Amino acid sequence: MHNLLIKYLNNQCNSEEADQVLRYLQTPDGQRHLERIMSEEAGSLNQITDREPNYDQIFSKIHSAIEVNSASAKVIPLYRRWYAVAAAVSTLLLVATWWFLLQPAPPEVYQTAYGETQTIKLNDGSVVTLNANSILKVATNDDIREVWLTGEAFFEIEEVLLNEGNQGHAELVKFVVHTQELDVVVVGTTFNVQNRDEKTQVVLNSGKVWLEADTEKLVMEPGEVAERTSQGKMVKTTTVNPSVYSAWKENKLVCRNTTLAEIAEVIYHRFGHTAEFANDSIRSLSITGTLPLHQLPLLTETLQESLNITIQYDGQTLVFEKK
Repeated sequence: MHNLLIKYLNNQCNSEEADQVLRYLQTPDGQRHLERIMSEEAGSLNQITDREPNYDQIFSKIHSAIEVNSASAKVIPLYRRWYAVAAAVSTLLLVATWWFLLQPAPPEVYQTAYGETQTIKLNDGSVVTLNANSILKVATNDDIREVWLTGEAFFEIEEVLLNEGNQGHAELVKFVVHTQELDVVVVGTTFNVQNRDEKTQVVLNSGKVWLEADTEKLVMEPGEVAERTSQGKMVKTTTVNPSVYSAWKENKLVCRNTTLAEIAEVIYHRFGHTAEFANDSIRSLSITGTLPLHQLPLLTETLQESLNITIQYDGQTLVFEKK
């Protein structure tokens, strides 16, 4: 029947074959068969007939022939099926296009290398200073104030107001910093966020923020520092000097009995050099003061003079030894 249908559509059937085809097309199977040929095998049909199939003409021909052979016989208008399919496809494409247009645009990505810092001004007027070896992703939708941080950054967030409502009150639009361990939610303030080694630390300089993680929520006041690891709960410490934690913006490391092991962590995240210690006693050496962070050779020279040690370069590794 498939070959007969192709012959019929190409006007190559004799009268007996044409009658057979028309009887077949009065059945649901025959109509589905013809519809499949007109959809799935349109390319083959085009090659056989050497022209683009005109489905309106095909149906008219079949319908007229069936009416001649049987006045009571009816078939579902195939061309109407084609229009319905086309309409459905058009609707699907329209919905898909609309869905695509509604998707948020990919975020802008800022990334710093070892030894590099970067100042970024956001569309809302906020300023972010990105520390070395850090990544900041910024939502590009002006109606959304969200960023995603890996590494360390200092934030100076501008207050943004919604239009005043019926009561004459304007609502502040929140700004959200996402890290792996928690979200920092603010409306207008300055603070430092460090997200390294599966731990997030937030130090609040001014204003007010709250931290959200799973079901936890913690409100912070200026002068407080809060931390959360990927495995633990949020812990808050009060009465700190926030400027100590953000001194890296001025290329300084403020130390308060800071051990050499802790300084080595800063060196790794800032410059990408790992550390080796000759023994634990060198690791536990501590220093109080301000160290330069803009150049690694100057930093190591200062440490050698202050702690009476030697620091040797072995590729990307610094070897700490006593003199």
